[in-house]
Amino acid sequence: MIRVLILLAFFTQAFFSQTQNEEYVKILGAENLTAYLDKASVKAKGDDIWVWVMQTHIPPLNIESIDKKIFKSKTYYNFNRKLNRYGILKIVYYDAKGNLIKEFDYEKKTDIPDYKYSYPVFENSIEEKILQTIYYHFPKLKPEEKKEE
Repeated sequence: MIRVLILLAFFTQAFFSQTQNEEYVKILGAENLTAYLDKASVKAKGDDIWVWVMQTHIPPLNIESIDKKIFKSKTYYNFNRKLNRYGILKIVYYDAKGNLIKEFDYEKKTDIPDYKYSYPVFENSIEEKILQTIYYHFPKLKPEEKKEE
């Protein structure tokens, strides 16, 4: 247990010392995954919100197409508040020292909503928690409640 706590402290320090303009807030913490939203990356236009989310993985992830262990990943999301859907624009994977291992670009050059926002935001999902965290820190971005007539 002490070993895990020491490793976690080391990884947390390494992960948060990347750049000065990132401002992470914790979204969720679980035994093998902790997720953080980068408040400095939140951008909004119309019904769209873009945000970077970092996840730490202990034990590290193993992905077949990547030959190294993944201790951290960052995902760039594009949410549509009106549709309550999202798309993933980019995923970046890092090793234990915070060095880039591999990145994948998933941005779709289209305005067709079903392609641009490929996934629904499910209740109790990490994506719902991301949106809740955004709305907590940026209340003006929260969609207005629909009024019953």
